[in-house]
Amino acid sequence: MQKKEYTITISRGLVSTGREMFRMEMLERIAREKVRTLALVDEIEVYLAYQNKLKESLELTSVTAEMRFFGASGVTASDLRSAERQVKAAENSEFSEWVTAVGPVAQRAGTQRAGTL
Repeated sequence: MQKKEYTITISRGLVSTGREMFRMEMLERIAREKVRTLALVDEIEVYLAYQNKLKESLELTSVTAEMRFFGASGVTASDLRSAERQVKAAENSEFSEWVTAVGPVAQRAGTQRAGTL
């Protein structure tokens, strides 16, 4: 019984970690597209702007709480709202496939298979 509870706890943790990884990956894609539309911008500030400003709404635990140079990012409130909607829509339609194909669940399954060889 204890092993089953432990397995469930690990699985939940992997899915939670996977969800954050997926969200961060989606924000990276969105930031990359935003960078292409801006002239003379520090790319890092654009990436950080999306992560930092959407930290709470997307439950990103691995992102810093503050950002010093948001104004230099060129990211607008409208961009942030759009990004949040895009990430949530992608998560609803793509996450389950992603997490089993390339996310931490797939990585753990690969590790388990390697251990049985």
